[in-house]
Amino acid sequence: MPHAIAAVDVQPTVDAVRVAPERIVGGIVADYGVITDGWGIPYMMAGLILLCMCIGVYVITSLVTPAPTAEELDKMGWKPPFGAITSTKFTGIIDQRLMAGILFVIMIVLYYLLR
Repeated sequence: MPHAIAAVDVQPTVDAVRVAPERIVGGIVADYGVITDGWGIPYMMAGLILLCMCIGVYVITSLVTPAPTAEELDKMGWKPPFGAITSTKFTGIIDQRLMAGILFVIMIVLYYLLR
């Protein structure tokens, strides 16, 4: 019985996502061409307009929110590439660096044998 209740709860979501067969006209969802045909915006220009709108939202959001502190920026940025290899001490046979090296050697040997 709990499964039936769960199915009823998600049905409105499924209906909202699903495209009803009666809305498909000639293989195209009905009213999709309102941007190109109705408003007269060429198809290739719609992508450029959408890009400009996204950039505008990005810039406005970045101007409205406070700037991150130096500590937050350090957490966000990547460390130098060899930082992951040299940052901690070797912990033994279960060290990720050793496992990655073994996997790399196995891949080279398999490539050589199966070429």
